[in-house]
Amino acid sequence: MIAPLAICPLAAWDAQGARVGVRAEPLARVCAGEQLVRIRSEFHDSLPLAISGPGAGPEVTAAGVLSGVIAAARDLRARASGASACVDHSAKVR
Repeated sequence: MIAPLAICPLAAWDAQGARVGVRAEPLARVCAGEQLVRIRSEFHDSLPLAISGPGAGPEVTAAGVLSGVIAAARDLRARASGASACVDHSAKVR
């Protein structure tokens, strides 16, 4: 049986700088709703360090995305009005 593939966001950071992209990855170790982070380093190259656990869930994820959109809109408004780009992002979205 062939393991299912999913498009996974990937980030890399090394001496050449940071890169972000996506790649099709087999999901043999990830269950629905679970998050998995694999860390490759000089010491963990052939067998990367893996950290996994439950995801935040749709409600928490949606609230986080909405909070980010509101923060970006506030930053844009502050820049357009000539105010400082440092805006308090501590307001809670309900």
